Amino acid sequence: MLAPSLGKFCGRSPLNSLQSLGSVMFIRYYSNVTDPHSGFKANVSIGTCGGSINFTSSGVISSPGFPSAYGAFTNCSWTLAAPQGHFVSLRFLRLDVHSSSPNCSDDRGFLEIRDPELNGTEQVLDRVCGNRLPLSLETSSNIAVLNFFAGTNPLGASGFSIMYNASVEGECWGVLG
Repeated sequence: MLAPSLGKFCGRSPLNSLQSLGSVMFIRYYSNVTDPHSGFKANVSIGTCGGSINFTSSGVISSPGFPSAYGAFTNCSWTLAAPQGHFVSLRFLRLDVHSSSPNCSDDRGFLEIRDPELNGTEQVLDRVCGNRLPLSLETSSNIAVLNFFAGTNPLGASGFSIMYNASVEGECWGVLG
């Protein structure tokens, strides 16, 4: 099954960057046989986003390119793992994720925070988009999963920045003000 088309391009104008929805991009090229030496040139780069982060205190995780605009069709997944006996606390520092739906239900963009609970099921703690900072979140175990999906990003949204912390019940953390 092929992903949706990223477009049809003709002429000599250079294109802005395009990003595949996954690890593969299919390009179909048609040529005018009267000019057999023309064609196209593509520069390919492999971006990194997502992965596993094992931590013992705190840190910051951001969308690719933050604070600049993230690429269209970015799809990243991070797993944050605190030490056993701790919880993962998340505090949003910045949020700018393009979406045309107030409840983040469309495919334009969202960040979803999941909590793989101790009993093996996975619960969605929140799905966020737009630019209103959500409340801080805490998982029920030592694991948090962040899934970031961006659609076309026509407005050049910058993504997100989140502080994560390994906390124990009743512990306070963060910056006041």
